[in-house]
Amino acid sequence: MFDDANLKKAIPGAGMGLLAGSGQNCSCTSRIYVQRGIYDQVVDKLAAFAQKLPMGGSDEPGSLLGPLISEKQRQRVLGILGDGVAGGAEVVTGGKVMDRRGYFVEATIVTNTTPDMRLIREEIFGPVGCVIPFDDEDEVLTAANDTRYGLAASLWTESLGRAHRVANELHAGQVWVNCAIAADPAMPISGHKESGWGGERGWKGIEGYFNTKAVYISH
Repeated sequence: MFDDANLKKAIPGAGMGLLAGSGQNCSCTSRIYVQRGIYDQVVDKLAAFAQKLPMGGSDEPGSLLGPLISEKQRQRVLGILGDGVAGGAEVVTGGKVMDRRGYFVEATIVTNTTPDMRLIREEIFGPVGCVIPFDDEDEVLTAANDTRYGLAASLWTESLGRAHRVANELHAGQVWVNCAIAADPAMPISGHKESGWGGERGWKGIEGYFNTKAVYISH
């Protein structure tokens, strides 16, 4: 998220990109890099956004975030978060088990992480997002690409030139500009590095249903 981003759009967009399905989505944007000039403001706004999202079951009217899939997964999420806190990470909001039936964990925003933490290195698959400051494009591209995964990325800027530059350099099979978790049946879904073999949707997905034949003729 660059300092020229439209925060009225970026905060709810990045917030739902992080928290959709309570973070149980392969493409959730759990690492949020924010340019230093707007960093404090974005942390506060993301925390406020996370706090106001109603959590509940599918039978509860108005619920936007549901429970995790199992107690085992809830313990895994809490373990990753606990390891981070033990290493100096700070929970700005959330981070607790909800006192109710179901495998709920509060929507959580974390700061003061380091690149070696499980919070940064692993897929969390829970409602936990880390907000990390950066100064310039080179720095944030190095940090964003420093992962064995490469399924999806999102960037927020009002500069079309920057959007093209950064999207081109991000090692991800999907890149969203000023949006997150967008999908279209005509667009392919595929991952880089350890995030995917093959692809779905678009022409790339159709090719998977073809029988390819190579014919060699000598004369």
